[in-house]
Amino acid sequence: MEYFWSSLLIAVSLAMDALSVSVSSGAAKGSHSIARGILIASVFGIFQWGMTVGGGLFGALIPDNFLAYGKIIAGLLVIFVGGKMIWECFGDEEKTPPFSFGWLFVAGFATSIDALGIGMSFALLQRPFWGASVIIGLMTFILCFLGYFLGKFLQKILGKKAEIFGGMVLVVIGGSFIFSVF
Repeated sequence: MEYFWSSLLIAVSLAMDALSVSVSSGAAKGSHSIARGILIASVFGIFQWGMTVGGGLFGALIPDNFLAYGKIIAGLLVIFVGGKMIWECFGDEEKTPPFSFGWLFVAGFATSIDALGIGMSFALLQRPFWGASVIIGLMTFILCFLGYFLGKFLQKILGKKAEIFGGMVLVVIGGSFIFSVF
């Protein structure tokens, strides 16, 4: 039972970055649907699960300095997505939302770098990671699905301000990735 609760706490912690992106995506202008919420939650859940498994499988093989470079790259990607989101707020109203499938894929990768590190730590500590990876993926899915609709609600109330705020949150998250390395 302790394994479940510790895995659940790790899952919630890991999902926070993806949750922020989901809220930001929901706050973006454009059409909103349950299918889009499921897509966003699925991409983040699958990335969190997959990176945890990948870290667990290859934990002993990946050099320690990879995580530092990975966090810098992830930070730059998230900053770019957030900056693009803010930039598009001031553009033509007819533009498509900043979260196309390509952007979602990049955001899924960028926000799951920490899950790779968690998987590696499971391997280094010789702890089972399969169950934890499933809990991490499912918790990320649930939180991101709910976060997407929270963002949609905020967008209806705040309009463009919600999208600008969402972009600013992504820029801050990206910056925190980069500065956590130093």
